Amino acid sequence: MLWHYCTGAMTIPVKGANEEDVVFLSRMIEWDSHNHMILTWIRNTSIPSISNLLGSFDDAKSAWDMLTKRYSTTHGSMKYQLVVELHQLRQEPGQSINDYYDQLRFIWDQIDLFDPTWACLKDAQQYASIRDEFRLYELLMSLHKDFEPIRGQLLNRSPAPSLDTVVNELVREEARLATLQAQNKLNVLAITPSTPLIEQPQQLGDFSGSSNRRKQTNKKFCNYCKRPGHTIETCYRRNKSTTAVANTEPTPPTVSMS
Repeated sequence: MLWHYCTGAMTIPVKGANEEDVVFLSRMIEWDSHNHMILTWIRNTSIPSISNLLGSFDDAKSAWDMLTKRYSTTHGSMKYQLVVELHQLRQEPGQSINDYYDQLRFIWDQIDLFDPTWACLKDAQQYASIRDEFRLYELLMSLHKDFEPIRGQLLNRSPAPSLDTVVNELVREEARLATLQAQNKLNVLAITPSTPLIEQPQQLGDFSGSSNRRKQTNKKFCNYCKRPGHTIETCYRRNKSTTAVANTEPTPPTVSMS
């Protein structure tokens, strides 16, 4: 019955000639309540750019007629473009599940405008069920590779979960992966050894000092043994000769008996 407000079948009440004011006022309040309720539904289920356009309408039929003229088309080029865009869409690295799901829903909502009006409610419900199943596959197959494990789990469920259930579980998995990634970074920082930055300059300094000492030693020359590497004061040969002379016992003088 509420759909009749969009089609214009439920028009604004007109007071009858013999109608009492109280009865007319009651009908007017009921119509106005239903009319604004439908307007609110249309605005809340539309993307912001479309919702802003609907703010200037006071009745549901005028708002619906505007949407019909703008987005209903008989040619398939627009629908083809939407389908191509849908199949090329992929979740970008770092993009949240909610943001990506909103992208998909925006395209789905535009494709829905091409759907025919179902005369039978049962057929419409069956079509919606099949459509949502395909949209579940479109969501799962276009996710980032980080969600591959949970994607397999969701596809193996029987019966298949609803879109809302899948999105809820993907958001929880997203939070779990973020926590795990943060913990792994902390573990890497904890086990990474610190590099001593002063050790290398010290080694270079020691090596340089040893080299300088060797150069200074090579410049020395002994005037006693005529060999490089030391001086006469530390000459081993000279000291050895001096020590031998010092240790020699003196020969007592010979006394003449004559």
